[in-house]
Amino acid sequence: MIAVRRAFDPGRLAYGLRTAAGAAGALVLAWLLGLEHPQWAGMTVWAASQPVRSHLIEKSAFRGLGTVVGALFGVLLAALAARTGGPPVLVVGVAAWLGLCAGAGNLLRGFASYGALLAGYSAVMVALLDSGHPESVGALAIDRTATVLVGVVVALVVGLALTPPDAEAEIPPRLRLASARILRQIATELRQPGSGAAAEPVRILSDLARLDDEIDADGLGSLAARREATNRRQTVMAQVAAILWLQAPGTGRDPELAASLEPIAADFEAHAPAALRRDALARAARRSPPGLRRVLAELGAALPRGGARPGPEATPEPLALHRDWAAAREAGVRAAVTMLLIGAVWVASGWSAGPLMMLGAAIMTSVFSTFDDPFAILPRVAMGQAMGAAAAIACRWLVWPHLGGEAELVLAILPFVLLGGFLTGLPRMQVQSFDYNMVVLLLLQPAWPLTGTVGHSLAVGVAVAAAPLVAWVAFRLIHPPSAGRRRAALLRAMVADVEAMAAHPGAGRRQRLWQARLHHRLLRLVRWSDRLGSGAPEAAAGGLALLRLGRAVLRLEAALADPAASDPVRRRLRLALRRTASVGSDPQRAADALAAAARLGGRDAPVLQAAAEAVRANAAFLASGRAGSG
Repeated sequence: MIAVRRAFDPGRLAYGLRTAAGAAGALVLAWLLGLEHPQWAGMTVWAASQPVRSHLIEKSAFRGLGTVVGALFGVLLAALAARTGGPPVLVVGVAAWLGLCAGAGNLLRGFASYGALLAGYSAVMVALLDSGHPESVGALAIDRTATVLVGVVVALVVGLALTPPDAEAEIPPRLRLASARILRQIATELRQPGSGAAAEPVRILSDLARLDDEIDADGLGSLAARREATNRRQTVMAQVAAILWLQAPGTGRDPELAASLEPIAADFEAHAPAALRRDALARAARRSPPGLRRVLAELGAALPRGGARPGPEATPEPLALHRDWAAAREAGVRAAVTMLLIGAVWVASGWSAGPLMMLGAAIMTSVFSTFDDPFAILPRVAMGQAMGAAAAIACRWLVWPHLGGEAELVLAILPFVLLGGFLTGLPRMQVQSFDYNMVVLLLLQPAWPLTGTVGHSLAVGVAVAAAPLVAWVAFRLIHPPSAGRRRAALLRAMVADVEAMAAHPGAGRRQRLWQARLHHRLLRLVRWSDRLGSGAPEAAAGGLALLRLGRAVLRLEAALADPAASDPVRRRLRLALRRTASVGSDPQRAADALAAAARLGGRDAPVLQAAAEAVRANAAFLASGRAGSG
């Protein structure tokens, strides 16, 4: 008995059993309501349920919205196909729609991404699963939408009634500790310039990159949670700006200012009231030189204010988050091409299980395009789907033939659904359990009298279980995702940002927006480097070099706008901008031009010289961003 208890994760087991009970209840309720596909209500309970209480309503809302949009498109596409080219039109239409939704799902965040992906494969389900009877597709869409709404309501009721309250968020204390570490590093630099640990800012950046990953998930569920997530991300952006200052402080010794920062760091560690920390940072900022003044002011501005607005001198950095357009484009192409290829086989062969294979591949190629490593998870998904298909076949041919009516068929499904709850509680089966639960319900439609053959059931089971493996091949052959390619794409985007700023006048008017976007891209660059298992220090140094280079561009533009600048000075400044506009192709020439501009002297000389040195030190890394995917 003790061994059995140890085999289960108590929290996941409780979640699995209440979700399985909800799925069983939704199945029975949908059947009592006379819906043709009551098992889809049970599938929806599994898809809409969340172990986190605060996420239930938002996920359910996007589940419903995505289903309605997808079902509507599926009906329109099926109607068009019935009047024109039949299955070939269906294949092309679902491929284009799924590609669009997969791309959108990779650009959006949180449950909005989930809703976009769901709209894609819901259309596939409605358009293809009854493609032999186009006159009934409208009824199928209505039935699909109604069963989903039944499942959403049941998932909400069960979840809100039985899910325990959310645990306290872990992110705020980690953010406070990060701020304390940064303030202590600044104090060390002010006491003895150049004496700080060079690796510490990189370690802090890695920690912040992991936090950035978690902020979206922690900010789901309510408007208040979203506001809190925005505040936390503003804190992270202010911390990144502070790390940039640490890389090239240029302030000199100031033991008195250093001494004033130590107790503020202690207040962050002790979770002193936000107002106290904010006021202390404001006092320290007023006595700091300009660069550090802005850093301290932004750290204070990002602290919770209880509804009060910050003053103009302490406005938090705007949020301009990185969106991976390259990954979105690749996900859309991959999903669309996979649908076209499987659809072509279906149309050419007339294979009866073809639509189910297309549905499975649609789900796999769209949903798992948002995962960091789909190759690791898809074989486990295939195992879970094979388990679900085997259970469904066993129920259909070993249990159902001995029963005498539709009500008995529905009741016979319930033990297989409840088994899925126990599988969810097994730590080694958590991925497989979800797919078992979805497939066993997908393949068991309780319709009396029984029809079909064993051979057809086996063919359908093989098609469903093979879909993850087909998707694995698609991921391997069509724009294979990897941390290395993601990191290279991010670096290219950052280099392109700086080059565009240098090539086009007016960058100064967009200074804060540009800065915010590059700060977030730097975090993503470090995070992908961490996932590679190496290269985080190099990525951090290269990303920070680009930030310094961008600030140098802004200074060059401001200097060119000075009416007192002589023609020789203007020529040298313009040359520096032109060379910076091709820094990815020739970093050394850009560094030489910046150094020449720095030799002109003036208040911008230190910024330009620091940028030149940073570009020289990271020339190979910056050039790799232009060279290829790495």
